Amino acid sequence: SDVCSSDLAELRASGSLFNRAPVVVATPQTLYGNKDARLKRMTATEFDYLIIDEAHFFVSEAYLRVVKHFQEGNPNLKTLAVTATPNRADNQSLKKIVEAVAFNVPVQELICNGWLVPIQAAEVPIKNYQLTTTTSGEDFREEDLQAAVSKDEVLPAMCRAVHEILRDKITLLFALNVEHAELACAFLNSFEPNSAACVFGHTPEDARKETIRKF
Repeated sequence: SDVCSSDLAELRASGSLFNRAPVVVATPQTLYGNKDARLKRMTATEFDYLIIDEAHFFVSEAYLRVVKHFQEGNPNLKTLAVTATPNRADNQSLKKIVEAVAFNVPVQELICNGWLVPIQAAEVPIKNYQLTTTTSGEDFREEDLQAAVSKDEVLPAMCRAVHEILRDKITLLFALNVEHAELACAFLNSFEPNSAACVFGHTPEDARKETIRKF
C-alpha cells in the first residue's frame, strides 16, 4: 500500500487493515464532516501514534474531540504534539493532550543557528482596527475577525501598508479565510495590477501550480 494516505474531501484512506497506509493524514474539519462519519471510521486501536501539528489548537473543545477519540479509544496510543506557539492567550494547558514537554527550543536560538530568518518587524497603525470583541472566552471567533479585518477602511489600509513597505519583494500573506484572501488580493491588484494571486483548497491543481510557479 502507499506510504501515506490522505482522508480529505473526496479522498478516503483505506479502511482495510491489510490495505491501510502506514500513515493517514486528516484535519479535524474533515473528520467532523457528515456527522463525524470519517472520525467514526478511524478505529483507535488500529493506530500506534497520533501526531498533532499546531497542537495549541487541540486543547479547545472544537479540536479536542479528535484527540479524545484516539486517546480514550486506545490506552496504548502514543501522542506527539508539536507547536511553535505553546502559550495560549486563554492559558489553556497542553497537558490536556500530552503528559510532558519532550523537547523545547527558543525561536531566538533557531534564528541564531540559521534555521529561521531574523525578524524585521514593522508596526503600522490601522485606523478603526478593533479586536476586543472577537473572542468567545476561548478562541477568536472567525466571523467576528472577518468583520474586524474587512471593514471598509481597515483591509484597504492593511493592503496599502503591505504594498508600500514591501514594494517589489516576493511576499506571502496568510489570510483569515477565502473571502478575506480574495478581498486582499483584489486590493493589492488595484494598487499594482497583476501583482497578487491567491490559492485555496479548492483551487484546481493546474492553476495552483501556475500560481506557485509565478511566485
